[in-house]
Amino acid sequence: MTLSSCTSRIDSDTYLQQEFRDIQQRTLPPDSRLISQDPFTIQRSGVSAGWEFESNYAPEAYSRWVTSRLQPDFQVREADVSHLRFSKEARGGDVETLYLETVSSSGTLNIDVKLEIYPD
Repeated sequence: MTLSSCTSRIDSDTYLQQEFRDIQQRTLPPDSRLISQDPFTIQRSGVSAGWEFESNYAPEAYSRWVTSRLQPDFQVREADVSHLRFSKEARGGDVETLYLETVSSSGTLNIDVKLEIYPD
C-alpha cells in the first residue's frame, strides 16, 4: 500500500519509519521505560503501529507535557484523565491519528499509544 503522501513503496516505508520515530520520541518523557513496541501493520485502508511505556509522571502532568510536545502539528480531538486523541493532516492529505490511554497504579503511569495513518 502506498499512502497519498508518498510516490513509491520505498518512499512510503521511509516516511512511515521517520514519522514513527518522531512521534514516539515526542510521546516518551525522559524518565520513561519502553515496555513493548508493535511494528507497523499494513492494512487495506492504512497502517498502524503502537508502543507501551511506563513513566513516573502523574496523569494530568503527562497530559499537559505530551500535548505541548505534539502541538501545533497535532490537534487535540479528545482529552480526559485517561484518554487522549490527537490528529493531523499530513503531507499529501493523509490523516494521522494518535490515541493515548493512561492507567496509573502505585505511582507508575502506564501509557499505551496507537498511531494510525490513513489516506484521505
